[in-house]
Amino acid sequence: MGKFINKYNKILVTVFLAIIISIIFIYGFSLKKDQITKSTYHVTIAENVSPYCGKGTVASNSTYTKQIPTDALLSTELRNEQTVQKGEALAVISFPAKQAELKQVQTNITSIKEQLEEQKITNENHNQPDFKVGKDKDSADQVEMQTLRSTLIQNQQIAINNLQNRLTELQANKDELLGQSEIEVIAPFDGTYQLKQLKNGQQEIIVFSKKRVLEALVPQMNYTQVKNNAKITLKNSILAEKQDSKISFVSELPITQKHADQPAYKFTVPVDAAFLNGQVVKFKVPQTGVQVPKSAVQKNHVYLVQPNGKAQKINVTGKPLGQKFIISDGLKKGDKIIIDPNKNLHNGLQIHERK
Repeated sequence: MGKFINKYNKILVTVFLAIIISIIFIYGFSLKKDQITKSTYHVTIAENVSPYCGKGTVASNSTYTKQIPTDALLSTELRNEQTVQKGEALAVISFPAKQAELKQVQTNITSIKEQLEEQKITNENHNQPDFKVGKDKDSADQVEMQTLRSTLIQNQQIAINNLQNRLTELQANKDELLGQSEIEVIAPFDGTYQLKQLKNGQQEIIVFSKKRVLEALVPQMNYTQVKNNAKITLKNSILAEKQDSKISFVSELPITQKHADQPAYKFTVPVDAAFLNGQVVKFKVPQTGVQVPKSAVQKNHVYLVQPNGKAQKINVTGKPLGQKFIISDGLKKGDKIIIDPNKNLHNGLQIHERK
């Protein structure tokens, strides 16, 4: 009987120990599993910032326009789409009403000049020495005649001065009318000439500059990705080749677009003669820095996963762009970054990557 009890006690002790060991094992396993769960995160790799891509339209760098007034006549020997050079005469615009006014002023000038000539001759005659007066003439009569002669000469001089003043006014009027009665239109730069008929009946002279640019719009969200003097790659679909250029102008004034929730800004890029006016061209603007998901950055820091698998908190410099965060300093391409950091994450934590 004693042997049976001892054997039974041994079995109970063995079972009890097995239970204890199982509990410890299960607890340890659960604890380990919990620790792994709390240290498991989604990890991504920092990549170079994607280039800003878009498309624009080729247009003349400058356009000169001159509307022909309805009361004017146009004379030109050029034909539409003819090539012109800077300084070349494009057309002559004449104003019949001003020309008639100029003709009348010229007639008046001729008349004034004739009157002046007559007055000068008369004045010269009156300036001739007086004939000698006989001794029997009364001295009072001589004084009276001399006074009359002086008055006559003075009046003639006043008339001459008035005519000269009038002539000066008419000549100034003539000079003004010469600039108003006929205007020569000169090409301000090398380009292509075109004469356009407007809906209101007027004509319009247009010169499209020989120099061409790519005109494109960048949304407000991407404004910082397009900078003056930045390198840009253009794709010429006609020649099936690429061309590098630099952005020459970025506007600070917004353009409101229909059916768009944010304004856009115009920028231009010089292109050569291989691109045609009106051609639609795709482009890429290379960017600097690396990009990571926006969620990975909290208060300008991220958690870097080191080669040994441990987390390291580092500071970064950058700015958000949509769902991405563009980092200019603090990370390099290929760095592993935790994209879903939480309160459990800290320096030195052994990281398990979530599959």
